[in-house]
Amino acid sequence: MSHPLMSELPEFLCTDGWTWRPFSAPVYTPSDSWVGTDPEGRQWMTKLGGSFLAYREIVFGRLAQAMGWSCQSSIFIRLDGESARTIGRSPGEIHGAHWLLDEHRGSVCGPECGLAPWLRQPIEKIDDFDRLEILHIEDFPKSELATCLFGGHEPPGWLITTDHEFVILDSELMFSTEPCGFDSTRWWGAPHSSQRIIALSKAVCDEFLRVAHQGLDPFLRVPSGVIVDQNWSIAGILDLSTSMAKRIIQAP
Repeated sequence: MSHPLMSELPEFLCTDGWTWRPFSAPVYTPSDSWVGTDPEGRQWMTKLGGSFLAYREIVFGRLAQAMGWSCQSSIFIRLDGESARTIGRSPGEIHGAHWLLDEHRGSVCGPECGLAPWLRQPIEKIDDFDRLEILHIEDFPKSELATCLFGGHEPPGWLITTDHEFVILDSELMFSTEPCGFDSTRWWGAPHSSQRIIALSKAVCDEFLRVAHQGLDPFLRVPSGVIVDQNWSIAGILDLSTSMAKRIIQAP
Protein backbone atom coordinates (compact mmCIF):
# COMPACT_ATOMS: atom_id res chain seq x y z
CA MET A 1 0.00 0.00 0.00
CA SER A 2 1.05 3.59 -0.53
CA HIS A 3 0.23 4.54 3.09
CA PRO A 4 1.69 3.10 6.33
CA LEU A 5 0.19 -0.08 7.76
CA MET A 6 -1.45 0.08 11.17
CA SER A 7 1.35 -2.09 12.54
CA GLU A 8 3.78 0.72 11.64
CA LEU A 9 1.81 3.44 13.43
CA PRO A 10 1.02 4.22 17.07
CA GLU A 11 -2.23 2.68 18.27
CA PHE A 12 -3.20 5.73 20.29
CA LEU A 13 -2.32 9.43 20.33
CA CYS A 14 -3.37 12.38 22.45
CA THR A 15 -4.01 15.49 20.37
CA ASP A 16 -1.80 17.87 22.38
CA GLY A 17 -0.18 20.32 19.95
CA TRP A 18 -2.31 19.35 16.95
CA THR A 19 -3.60 21.91 14.48
CA TRP A 20 -7.03 21.47 12.88
CA ARG A 21 -8.96 22.32 9.72
CA PRO A 22 -12.35 21.17 8.42
CA PHE A 23 -12.09 18.11 6.15
CA SER A 24 -13.19 18.33 2.53
CA ALA A 25 -12.89 15.74 -0.24
CA PRO A 26 -13.26 15.81 -4.03
CA VAL A 27 -16.04 13.18 -4.07
CA TYR A 28 -17.84 13.11 -0.69
CA THR A 29 -17.29 14.99 2.57
CA PRO A 30 -18.82 13.50 5.75
CA SER A 31 -20.40 16.02 8.10
CA ASP A 32 -18.50 17.16 11.20
CA SER A 33 -15.19 15.81 9.90
CA TRP A 34 -11.79 17.34 10.61
CA VAL A 35 -8.16 16.95 9.64
CA GLY A 36 -5.65 17.15 12.45
CA THR A 37 -1.92 17.61 11.90
CA ASP A 38 0.16 16.17 14.72
CA PRO A 39 3.52 17.62 15.90
CA GLU A 40 5.36 15.20 13.56
CA GLY A 41 3.52 16.61 10.53
CA ARG A 42 1.32 13.55 10.00
CA GLN A 43 -2.25 14.29 8.92
CA TRP A 44 -5.25 12.42 10.31
CA MET A 45 -8.93 12.61 9.39
CA THR A 46 -11.57 12.06 12.08
CA LYS A 47 -15.35 11.78 11.82
CA LEU A 48 -15.76 12.16 15.61
CA GLY A 49 -17.89 9.03 15.92
CA GLY A 50 -16.89 8.09 19.46
CA SER A 51 -15.00 5.19 20.97
CA PHE A 52 -17.13 2.19 19.96
CA LEU A 53 -17.41 3.12 16.29
CA ALA A 54 -13.66 3.78 16.34
CA TYR A 55 -13.03 0.38 17.90
CA ARG A 56 -15.12 -1.45 15.29
CA GLU A 57 -13.30 0.35 12.49
CA ILE A 58 -9.89 -0.36 14.03
CA VAL A 59 -10.64 -4.06 14.60
CA PHE A 60 -11.76 -4.41 10.99
CA GLY A 61 -8.72 -2.48 9.74
CA ARG A 62 -6.35 -4.73 11.67
CA LEU A 63 -8.03 -7.83 10.26
CA ALA A 64 -8.24 -6.52 6.70
CA GLN A 65 -4.59 -5.51 6.58
CA ALA A 66 -3.50 -8.84 8.09
CA MET A 67 -5.58 -10.56 5.39
CA GLY A 68 -3.60 -8.64 2.77
CA TRP A 69 -6.36 -6.22 1.79
CA SER A 70 -5.91 -2.55 0.98
CA CYS A 71 -7.56 -0.79 3.93
CA GLN A 72 -7.10 2.60 5.53
CA SER A 73 -4.95 2.82 8.65
CA SER A 74 -6.73 3.97 11.80
CA ILE A 75 -5.78 4.83 15.39
CA PHE A 76 -7.47 5.96 18.60
CA ILE A 77 -7.15 9.61 19.60
CA ARG A 78 -8.06 11.42 22.84
CA LEU A 79 -8.95 15.09 22.51
CA ASP A 80 -6.98 17.53 24.63
CA GLY A 81 -8.65 20.72 25.88
CA GLU A 82 -7.46 23.06 23.13
CA SER A 83 -8.32 20.64 20.32
CA ALA A 84 -11.74 20.02 21.86
CA ARG A 85 -12.47 23.76 21.93
CA THR A 86 -11.33 24.16 18.32
CA ILE A 87 -13.58 21.45 16.93
CA GLY A 88 -16.48 21.93 19.34
CA ARG A 89 -16.23 18.76 21.42
CA SER A 90 -15.43 17.85 25.04
CA PRO A 91 -11.91 17.27 26.39
CA GLY A 92 -11.02 13.63 26.95
CA GLU A 93 -13.32 12.23 24.25
CA ILE A 94 -12.02 9.12 22.46
CA HIS A 95 -12.44 8.92 18.69
CA GLY A 96 -10.96 7.19 15.67
CA ALA A 97 -8.55 8.96 13.34
CA HIS A 98 -7.43 7.78 9.91
CA TRP A 99 -4.27 8.37 7.91
CA LEU A 100 -5.22 11.08 5.41
CA LEU A 101 -5.32 9.74 1.86
CA ASP A 102 -5.11 11.74 -1.37
CA GLU A 103 -8.43 10.96 -3.07
CA HIS A 104 -8.87 10.84 -6.84
CA ARG A 105 -11.46 13.26 -8.11
CA GLY A 106 -14.59 11.78 -9.65
CA SER A 107 -13.46 12.38 -13.22
CA VAL A 108 -10.70 11.24 -15.58
CA CYS A 109 -7.33 12.70 -14.65
CA GLY A 110 -5.57 12.05 -17.97
CA PRO A 111 -5.30 9.76 -21.01
CA GLU A 112 -3.96 6.84 -18.94
CA CYS A 113 -6.42 7.22 -16.05
CA GLY A 114 -7.28 3.80 -14.60
CA LEU A 115 -10.69 5.08 -13.55
CA ALA A 116 -11.81 5.87 -17.12
CA PRO A 117 -13.37 2.46 -17.97
CA TRP A 118 -15.42 2.58 -14.76
CA LEU A 119 -16.74 6.05 -15.57
CA ARG A 120 -17.69 4.97 -19.11
CA GLN A 121 -19.48 1.77 -18.05
CA PRO A 122 -20.76 0.82 -14.57
CA ILE A 123 -19.50 -2.26 -12.75
CA GLU A 124 -22.28 -4.88 -12.82
CA LYS A 125 -20.50 -8.20 -12.20
CA ILE A 126 -17.23 -9.48 -10.79
CA ASP A 127 -15.66 -9.90 -14.22
CA ASP A 128 -16.07 -6.16 -14.89
CA PHE A 129 -13.33 -5.38 -12.39
CA ASP A 130 -10.81 -7.03 -14.73
CA ARG A 131 -10.92 -4.09 -17.12
CA LEU A 132 -9.81 -1.58 -14.48
CA GLU A 133 -6.16 -0.60 -14.10
CA ILE A 134 -6.59 0.06 -10.37
CA LEU A 135 -4.40 -1.55 -7.72
CA HIS A 136 -6.18 -3.88 -5.25
CA ILE A 137 -9.51 -3.51 -7.05
CA GLU A 138 -10.52 -7.09 -6.16
CA ASP A 139 -10.70 -5.91 -2.54
CA PHE A 140 -13.90 -4.06 -3.52
CA PRO A 141 -16.08 -7.18 -3.83
CA LYS A 142 -14.11 -8.84 -1.02
CA SER A 143 -15.00 -5.98 1.33
CA GLU A 144 -18.69 -6.41 0.54
CA LEU A 145 -18.45 -10.15 1.17
CA ALA A 146 -16.74 -9.29 4.46
CA THR A 147 -19.87 -7.37 5.44
CA CYS A 148 -21.70 -10.70 5.50
CA LEU A 149 -18.87 -12.57 7.23
CA PHE A 150 -18.39 -9.95 9.96
CA GLY A 151 -22.03 -9.00 10.55
CA GLY A 152 -21.85 -5.51 9.07
CA HIS A 153 -24.91 -3.26 9.11
CA GLU A 154 -23.84 -1.98 5.68
CA PRO A 155 -20.81 -2.43 3.40
CA PRO A 156 -17.72 -0.35 4.15
CA GLY A 157 -16.89 2.65 2.04
CA TRP A 158 -13.94 3.02 -0.29
CA LEU A 159 -11.97 5.50 -2.33
CA ILE A 160 -9.54 5.57 -5.22
CA THR A 161 -6.32 7.42 -4.49
CA THR A 162 -4.58 9.79 -6.87
CA ASP A 163 -2.17 6.88 -7.51
CA HIS A 164 -5.12 4.76 -8.76
CA GLU A 165 -5.15 2.51 -5.73
CA PHE A 166 -8.36 1.11 -4.24
CA VAL A 167 -8.62 1.53 -0.43
CA ILE A 168 -11.35 0.29 1.94
CA LEU A 169 -12.52 2.80 4.53
CA ASP A 170 -15.53 3.78 6.68
CA SER A 171 -15.96 0.30 8.17
CA GLU A 172 -17.31 1.48 11.52
CA LEU A 173 -20.61 -0.38 11.01
CA MET A 174 -18.97 -3.79 10.89
CA PHE A 175 -19.66 -6.19 13.79
CA SER A 176 -23.25 -4.97 14.21
CA THR A 177 -25.08 -8.29 14.02
CA GLU A 178 -24.55 -11.99 13.35
CA PRO A 179 -22.90 -13.10 10.06
CA CYS A 180 -25.19 -13.85 7.14
CA GLY A 181 -24.89 -15.70 3.84
CA PHE A 182 -22.83 -14.30 0.99
CA ASP A 183 -25.80 -14.74 -1.37
CA SER A 184 -27.24 -11.51 0.05
CA THR A 185 -24.60 -9.48 -1.82
CA ARG A 186 -25.30 -7.88 -5.19
CA TRP A 187 -22.51 -9.91 -6.84
CA TRP A 188 -24.03 -13.29 -6.10
CA GLY A 189 -26.89 -13.09 -8.58
CA ALA A 190 -25.04 -11.18 -11.29
CA PRO A 191 -25.02 -12.93 -14.70
CA HIS A 192 -22.09 -15.19 -15.63
CA SER A 193 -20.32 -14.78 -12.29
CA SER A 194 -21.56 -17.67 -10.14
CA GLN A 195 -18.37 -19.76 -10.10
CA ARG A 196 -16.14 -16.77 -9.66
CA ILE A 197 -18.12 -15.33 -6.75
CA ILE A 198 -18.12 -18.72 -5.03
CA ALA A 199 -14.34 -18.92 -5.46
CA LEU A 200 -13.94 -15.36 -4.17
CA SER A 201 -16.15 -16.11 -1.17
CA LYS A 202 -13.99 -19.11 -0.29
CA ALA A 203 -10.88 -16.95 -0.72
CA VAL A 204 -12.26 -14.39 1.77
CA CYS A 205 -12.97 -17.17 4.28
CA ASP A 206 -9.55 -18.71 3.76
CA GLU A 207 -7.81 -15.36 4.28
CA PHE A 208 -9.77 -14.76 7.47
CA LEU A 209 -9.14 -18.24 8.87
CA ARG A 210 -5.44 -17.91 8.12
CA VAL A 211 -5.17 -14.91 10.48
CA ALA A 212 -7.76 -16.21 12.97
CA HIS A 213 -5.72 -19.39 13.38
CA GLN A 214 -3.04 -17.31 15.10
CA GLY A 215 -5.60 -16.04 17.61
CA LEU A 216 -7.97 -13.07 17.49
CA ASP A 217 -6.89 -11.32 20.70
CA PRO A 218 -4.33 -9.05 18.95
CA PHE A 219 -7.06 -7.72 16.66
CA LEU A 220 -9.35 -6.99 19.62
CA ARG A 221 -6.69 -5.28 21.72
CA VAL A 222 -7.49 -1.90 23.30
CA PRO A 223 -4.34 0.14 23.99
CA SER A 224 -3.49 1.46 27.42
CA GLY A 225 -5.06 4.85 28.00
CA VAL A 226 -8.18 4.10 25.95
CA ILE A 227 -11.59 3.19 27.35
CA VAL A 228 -14.09 1.90 24.79
CA ASP A 229 -17.79 2.25 25.58
CA GLN A 230 -18.47 -1.19 24.09
CA ASN A 231 -22.18 -1.94 23.66
CA TRP A 232 -21.76 -5.60 22.71
CA SER A 233 -19.05 -8.19 22.20
CA ILE A 234 -17.12 -8.07 18.95
CA ALA A 235 -15.28 -11.21 20.09
CA GLY A 236 -18.58 -13.11 20.12
CA ILE A 237 -19.37 -12.02 16.57
CA LEU A 238 -15.91 -13.07 15.39
CA ASP A 239 -16.45 -16.52 16.92
CA LEU A 240 -19.56 -16.82 14.73
CA SER A 241 -17.57 -15.53 11.74
CA THR A 242 -14.97 -18.25 12.30
CA SER A 243 -17.63 -20.96 12.37
CA MET A 244 -19.27 -19.63 9.21
CA ALA A 245 -15.94 -19.40 7.36
CA LYS A 246 -15.13 -23.02 8.23
CA ARG A 247 -18.52 -24.20 6.93
CA ILE A 248 -18.05 -22.35 3.64
CA ILE A 249 -14.53 -23.67 3.13
CA GLN A 250 -15.72 -27.23 3.74
CA ALA A 251 -18.75 -26.93 1.42
CA PRO A 252 -18.42 -28.63 -1.99
